[in-house]
Amino acid sequence: SKIFYEAGTYDVMLFAKSKNGCIDSLIIEDAILVDTMSQVYMPNAFTPNGDGLNDEFKPIGYGYSDLDYTLQIFNRWGEKIFESNNFNEGWNGSFRNQLCSQGIYVYRLAVKLASNETKYMEGKLTLIR
Repeated sequence: SKIFYEAGTYDVMLFAKSKNGCIDSLIIEDAILVDTMSQVYMPNAFTPNGDGLNDEFKPIGYGYSDLDYTLQIFNRWGEKIFESNNFNEGWNGSFRNQLCSQGIYVYRLAVKLASNETKYMEGKLTLIR
């Protein structure tokens, strides 16, 4: 799901307790400046075996939008075997209703971050059966 964090400044609060039980605190106002927060990670392997863990290949992260989103998967011959414009839909390891063999595939990702910048990523992934 998409999560957007607000840009702005944030206070930092520190609470400390000594071994004798004395408690003190410190607040620094506007200590952290956040321009935008977005992180997108791509796993390097997945196991589409129906166990509910890593059954789909898709980005992991926060602060990105489903606008201008494209995930593509290619086989070793450069043939596009999967494409989605919905970040909730990942590749399940099949092509034309047939299970793809274990091996190395290539992904391309375009995703719009909370900063309104589009991030492009590509790399290799391993399908493990």
